[in-house]
Amino acid sequence: AAELLSRIEEAIRITCEDLDVNRSGCFLSGGTDSSTLVGLFSRIHNHSASAFSIGFAEGRFDELSYARLAASHFQASHTTAILTPADAYQVIPKIVAAYDEPYANSSAIPTYWCARMAKEHGIAVMLAGDGGDELFGGNERYRTDKVFQLYHRVPKALRRLLEPAVFASPARVPLFRKAQRYIRFSNTPNPERYCAWRLLQVFPAQQVLGAAMPNLNGDVLGAMRRHYEKAPAQSELNRLLYVDVKMTLGDDDLPKVVRMAELAGVGVRFPYLDHPLAEFSGTLPASLKVRGLEKRYLFKQATRFLLPQAILNKKKHGFGLPIGMWLKTDPQLRRMSHDILLDSRTYQRGYFQRPFIEHLFTELERDNTPYFGDLLWTFLMLEMWHRQHVEGTAI
Repeated sequence: AAELLSRIEEAIRITCEDLDVNRSGCFLSGGTDSSTLVGLFSRIHNHSASAFSIGFAEGRFDELSYARLAASHFQASHTTAILTPADAYQVIPKIVAAYDEPYANSSAIPTYWCARMAKEHGIAVMLAGDGGDELFGGNERYRTDKVFQLYHRVPKALRRLLEPAVFASPARVPLFRKAQRYIRFSNTPNPERYCAWRLLQVFPAQQVLGAAMPNLNGDVLGAMRRHYEKAPAQSELNRLLYVDVKMTLGDDDLPKVVRMAELAGVGVRFPYLDHPLAEFSGTLPASLKVRGLEKRYLFKQATRFLLPQAILNKKKHGFGLPIGMWLKTDPQLRRMSHDILLDSRTYQRGYFQRPFIEHLFTELERDNTPYFGDLLWTFLMLEMWHRQHVEGTAI
């Protein structure tokens, strides 16, 4: 733990060695990664860090209380803003235009506003905490997968007796239904189990995709499967971490932060991806990353005297936003999504099927969660991207 903290501090020092401290800032979500950056930046430079955070009026998405706790703990100069649906509506066309491929991670919206806020306060370079989850075991899905792995510690002979009895029980009984679901998922190999909640795992590709999309009957997890199988790892956790470094981090999170920072007019650096620190994480046993069902075990041990206990104990959130809810409740975003996704022109591409989109809209009205709205956002971004970059028409 002491060595890890020392290596994190050194990574931040190296990352910042050519920066003007007065024009440098930190993204601060209130999680362990960003809070550690703020704390060690302040320690290294003996200077209060400039930290920037975005919050939401919707309580389940707002974590400004943790960000404020971290800022207060480290005596950082803390700038915050509450993001509204109107703010999102204003910036969506800019975000669509900023990417040269369809990009649907909605957290690009608060990332942009946070970087823009920093720019308005004279910041030239931001430090971001991306990479910590993938290197040190911080995502909730690692713990979830381990829960399913536990089933295989039950002796095989006992499982052979147990499973027929469980699946012969009535699924209408909640306990049996949960047991059946648990066994079914536990017996599903990765990466299928790891991706069970992805769009084309929940809904058949034939129901979702249009005629112009290739490999309608192919392996929709092919890219992930190749990373999973080629991972230079012995443990299941390290295989999943490898997949996430390649795909979640490399294909999603880094393009999000880099492009949104560029769009806002600031630079961005990622201390956790400094090579010596990242390589050190690869030497750590998987049991020090997720120990039992505790995520980020060694990272928390390393920072237990640095971070407030409330932050060490908090659930991961990050820079998510309630876009799925806003597509239902905000008049402007609701109208935009209907105008675009129910436009006959949208279905000339052959990318996806209108009956499926209509089904999502129907379920969005019935459901009280953001789930169906989040799915609609993916298709909305694809169509808006096509109009902007392929047709060259204004959105």
